[in-house]
Amino acid sequence: MTKFLLIIQICQAAIGICTGPISDNLHYNSYKECAITGYRKSYEIMNELKPEDLHKFRTVISFYCKEVQDA
Repeated sequence: MTKFLLIIQICQAAIGICTGPISDNLHYNSYKECAITGYRKSYEIMNELKPEDLHKFRTVISFYCKEVQDA
């Protein structure tokens, strides 16, 4: 059965540095479920960061849902 794995990356655009891809290691049953979780987690991460750091480093978060086969 096809599942989806959420992969998130946080970048500081002002200085050109990104984290390595991060996964929650959960398998989502649909692309929609994975994508909605990606937007929610991105929102939560942005809210946890200090506003002055967001502004200074121009932090951006990207994510994608990787298709995986669930054994």
